[in-house]
Amino acid sequence: LSVAAAVAAAMIRSERRFLLEDGQERADALAETLAALSRDPLLAEDELHLGPIVEALLRDRDVRWAYVVDHEGNVSYHPDTQLIGRPPPDGAAAGPDTLVGQASVRVEDTVVGSVHVGLSTAFVDEAARVTLRGLLAPLAIGTVLGLAAVLLLTEMHVRRIEQLERGVAGLAAGDLEIRAPVEGRDEIARLAVGFNRMVEELREARRDIEQGVIETFCRRLP
Repeated sequence: LSVAAAVAAAMIRSERRFLLEDGQERADALAETLAALSRDPLLAEDELHLGPIVEALLRDRDVRWAYVVDHEGNVSYHPDTQLIGRPPPDGAAAGPDTLVGQASVRVEDTVVGSVHVGLSTAFVDEAARVTLRGLLAPLAIGTVLGLAAVLLLTEMHVRRIEQLERGVAGLAAGDLEIRAPVEGRDEIARLAVGFNRMVEELREARRDIEQGVIETFCRRLP
């Protein structure tokens, strides 16, 4: 189990690195898009049209903050209107929970401003939790099978162990509707309760993954 746990931890670390790199690319892409949309309103100093562009980006649940800076280095638009005309806020920087995307606003070869986007890393933590659930499933199944092997030594429990084994086989085949009968209050009964709880958690994990895929796909639609 210790080896399997170490492998699981390494896989989660690797996934986090990949997701953080993917998130940084997304933050940069959002900044580039915002820069392209902000060019004309920024040149015209048109806050009336610049504001809705930034606010539309902020409706993305992963975007923590976004603002536009003019060629003098002062904020041209920020949801907090008190910051407009001032230097950018100190808290708008990358950190453990924020990825920062930046892009210059250009007119031909001239830089007329810049945009800054802060992307939350909460989606990375959520993906890691989903992955952990998936990795724990094989460990749990192995634990169930090991306990079942010990209990098989007692002849009177053979029938109930066989029922539990059928449940494990069904789970291994992908049946998340299967349940193990719970009879009595002894070790086998507690094992069946634990098995049923594990199956329910796997069902919830699958629903989370499916929902996450749908949401990711929808966010990336043009």
